[in-house]
Amino acid sequence: MKTHVLVLVPYDVSGGELSEAVVHRLELHRRIETDESPRPGRFDYLVGAFQKTFNDPIAEGRLPRRERRSWSGNICDKSRVPQDLVPGALVTLDGAWHDLSDFGWRMVDEPSAANEDSFARWSTHCRILLAAASDCWVLEVWTHS
Repeated sequence: MKTHVLVLVPYDVSGGELSEAVVHRLELHRRIETDESPRPGRFDYLVGAFQKTFNDPIAEGRLPRRERRSWSGNICDKSRVPQDLVPGALVTLDGAWHDLSDFGWRMVDEPSAANEDSFARWSTHCRILLAAASDCWVLEVWTHS
């Protein structure tokens, strides 16, 4: 299953460090299943910028050219995240992972009234998390779980 993830990154991370910051924040939550060091996590691997949701030429214009090409359509300023956008997961500035399943949503139960309720509660919580964050970049990626 692919999960739409928004990753919050502070403005002081820019240039070639932006991609590294996103990968670093996500790596903390990647599932590793080896005999030596199993680690539970939230996703198996990064799919990348699977779909382009954002249209923020101001944010893109602030990036160096090499980063602009990589993140075109997948970056915006926190203040310009579309109000109707509800990702499957959100990684906050402190690196914490929050997602829809934390609110009881389960794919095996789809469609259901319980999942609708979970989605509504997650949507509200996601908006609260975004509002509480200081101004920052919001980068969009997709993971597989």
